[in-house]
Amino acid sequence: MSATALPVEAAFPTGTGNQTLVLLVCAGFIWAGRYADCTNRTPDEIGVTTARRATAHRGALQLGRKRFALHPRALKRACRWLSRQGITIKEQHS
Repeated sequence: MSATALPVEAAFPTGTGNQTLVLLVCAGFIWAGRYADCTNRTPDEIGVTTARRATAHRGALQLGRKRFALHPRALKRACRWLSRQGITIKEQHS
């Protein structure tokens, strides 16, 4: 199995209106941006961490200090995708 070339990016519907969470995994950081809809060019919120880990809370994905609300199915998909990119996912049910 060959390593994925970085950076890699994926988008996940948040489950709230037309909002989308875009995740970008680079060699030295993870970036996340929440967009109001797919036509926006500028995110409404961003989060960046240099840690190669994320935390899955009930209904939210946390990168560094920033939490992004996600529908449970979208959260599961985002966590699986991050895990495939080598990111450690910590589950916290609080």
